[in-house]
Amino acid sequence: MEGMFDLFSVAVLEEELTSTSDIIVLNFLAFIRDVEDYVNHYVNGYVRILLYLDNDKAGDKATRYLTEKFPSVIDQRETYKNHKDLNEHLCHVGGS
Repeated sequence: MEGMFDLFSVAVLEEELTSTSDIIVLNFLAFIRDVEDYVNHYVNGYVRILLYLDNDKAGDKATRYLTEKFPSVIDQRETYKNHKDLNEHLCHVGGS
């Protein structure tokens, strides 16, 4: 469910992005192989793949894995580097 909150956060912060993009919500990093299969199948159709994973050890590991494997994957965690995830960032920005 946490992945859905991050998706809602993207929708608030990047409304145009969510209305013009395909989106995959990765609720558990255990599903990373499923995402890998999807990216392998469709990678030629995408110029870039934006990645919004958590700023924790698991997110670091998954981000490193995906960015090394697929050159079109772009880590977006710099935009919320002082927060655990995008939703926490939105709550902080929205509460300011």
